[in-house]
Amino acid sequence: MPVWLGPQVQGLPHQGGRGLPAGPARRRAQARTDRAGRALVQALVPVRPAGGRERRLLSILALLGALGCAAGETPGSGGSAPPDAVRRASELVDQSIERTLSFYPSRALSAGRQEAALRLESYSDQAVAEWIGWNRELVEQGTLLVAELAGRGGEGDAFDARADLSLAIAEARIQLFELTEQRVHETDPLLWSGTIANALPFLLIRDEMPMTARLDAIAARIAEVPRLVGEAGEALGRADRADLSPDLLAIAVGQLGSVAEFYGGDLARFVDGPAAEELGGQEGFAARREAILATAADAAEQVRQLATLLEERRETARGSFRLADRYERRFRLVTGETRPVAEVLAAAEEDLAKRRGETALFARRIWDEHLSGEMPFGDREVIQGLFDRIAEDRAATVEEFVEDYRTLVLEAEAFVRERGIVGLPDPLTLVVDRSPAVFTSQAFGGVYSSGPWAPEADTLLLLPTPPADADDEQLAAFFRDFNHHFNTMIIAHELMPGHYLQLKVAARSEHPARYLYSDPVFVEGWGTFSERLMLEQGWGDDLAYAAHLKKQLENIARTIVDIRVHTENMTREEVERFVTEEAMQDVQFARNMWRRAMTTSPQLTFYWLGDTTIAGLQRDARAAWGDDFSVRRFTDAMMEVGPVTLPDVRTALGLALEAATSTTQ
Repeated sequence: MPVWLGPQVQGLPHQGGRGLPAGPARRRAQARTDRAGRALVQALVPVRPAGGRERRLLSILALLGALGCAAGETPGSGGSAPPDAVRRASELVDQSIERTLSFYPSRALSAGRQEAALRLESYSDQAVAEWIGWNRELVEQGTLLVAELAGRGGEGDAFDARADLSLAIAEARIQLFELTEQRVHETDPLLWSGTIANALPFLLIRDEMPMTARLDAIAARIAEVPRLVGEAGEALGRADRADLSPDLLAIAVGQLGSVAEFYGGDLARFVDGPAAEELGGQEGFAARREAILATAADAAEQVRQLATLLEERRETARGSFRLADRYERRFRLVTGETRPVAEVLAAAEEDLAKRRGETALFARRIWDEHLSGEMPFGDREVIQGLFDRIAEDRAATVEEFVEDYRTLVLEAEAFVRERGIVGLPDPLTLVVDRSPAVFTSQAFGGVYSSGPWAPEADTLLLLPTPPADADDEQLAAFFRDFNHHFNTMIIAHELMPGHYLQLKVAARSEHPARYLYSDPVFVEGWGTFSERLMLEQGWGDDLAYAAHLKKQLENIARTIVDIRVHTENMTREEVERFVTEEAMQDVQFARNMWRRAMTTSPQLTFYWLGDTTIAGLQRDARAAWGDDFSVRRFTDAMMEVGPVTLPDVRTALGLALEAATSTTQ
């Protein structure tokens, strides 16, 4: 997925190989609504953590139910699952979805739940305690149900219920780790600054809601900011200075400063621009405008006060952003990896050396055709020469840059259809444009997808652009990084047949859990696999392949950096030196990698882990299916099951769990 240049609207992918016609899509959406209604009744019942006696009773009842329903059937025998177990698992998943969307209204809004637009998150002590209690219940009850449904094959209601519930349980375990072991609501200022920063982008960028409703939601969310600021001040104010990282506090202070500036600048430009153009002639608009801007001014002042508090805390903070001895557990929970972290690191280091050698060999092979001058002797020099050559083919203006992307999108769609690489959803609902001109204090580049509750909405690819006041050197640097060959690979990764396909078929799926709780390693692995898949089918030229090789080196370096930063105290200077000298990346990529390792660990590892995992799945499918294997069968099967856990993917593809070969390629 993209390097986000500003507030990120969360939304996670998948499902269904081919686009569904409007009728079935609507019927599936109605089925989701019906299930959601039932789950909402359950979700509205106040949650309190179950006591020991209650927990034991729940466990005993669930176990007795499992034994009773499965009487006469050997667990794992592959027989049909008890209908009651499937029903209970499905209801638990539905309830989990409703509770997740209630606790994270911004996540709900990005998934298409427009009614969530009037609310912001709350991380008050009571809200967090109830959320922890629910997730504990989900893990306890869900684990029993998953065991009851195990061994039922790779299709049918039992498989779907188990796969969806496994994803919900995995998400719950991460939530529990973050809130009980890491205590992020008390120790991570980015939880608060990020929530505040993400309050409005979706409403400003997407236009599915009527403008009047958007303005109402903007006003309601801004009015919630002072409450959120108060919760943040209370939680972070009581944190021990040994638990607060001055580095993360500094980043949060910067984010909050941008938000305050946004409320006083870009928001007014939106109200006086797009909103006024549509509603300016209506009675009451002037009063609405004044009310919104007055509320925004008050919120901006509150945000500045929070930034001041965090700056004061930064001066005395003595903690570290490094996960240290907590890294291994978080890494395993988030990625699903079973190998020790040290083993993963060793494999990545070995793969980096291998890929660097392959890149040097490729550069020598194409040197005379694509490069001028005498070919250097050393590997690093010849690789650098190749990467410099890639950067020469680039846009000179923002208009050329945007046009390059739009052209590539059309070419990629035609290529995928012509070669029959994977089933594409129809119609194409993709808009490629630059980030809106009204936004100057914050950048909104990235992919903004539709969700399960707005499946036919457009997916927006908003392209990052250089600052309006960028000088010639800055412009050249920007377009050098976003050169044509790099863009060719980005299109394959982000859009066609990468994340756009994932997100769109997920939005049309009857399994919203595979959108909300999608396996992140699968998601990024599919994007990277899509690059290689397109190249193997004839997409791009030698220089596009060279851009792919550069991205592979970057992805491996990301894994190494993430692990070393958190387990070996790798410094910023060491990161920049390693990334530029060993992984052959530009210095700006190295700086971004350092920041992401600090703030999003272990997200940087998803790309390489996912790429090697899906490559292993493809090899195993080719071996297992024999003459029946085809690229189209494999890709459609991957989209059909969606981003479930790796064991469930293997089950769905008919692959033995012990046959996994998903290490390095």
